[in-house]
Amino acid sequence: MIVAESVSVIRNGRALLARASLTVPPGTRLGIVGPNGAGKSTLLRLLCGELQPDAGRVTLDGRSLGEWSA
Repeated sequence: MIVAESVSVIRNGRALLARASLTVPPGTRLGIVGPNGAGKSTLLRLLCGELQPDAGRVTLDGRSLGEWSA
């Protein structure tokens, strides 16, 4: 299961994503929709480990993404 808990990403004093939380159980299909600038791409970058949150955490099966080898 992948879990994002109160993740925030701040760049140049601007919140790209603020206190977002998401839980995705194994085998779940998920669509992320919203207007331009809502933080969809930023959230996906967090969930795949490409970006580190400024606040909060992202875990996969209970372990931080940083603990997993590439």
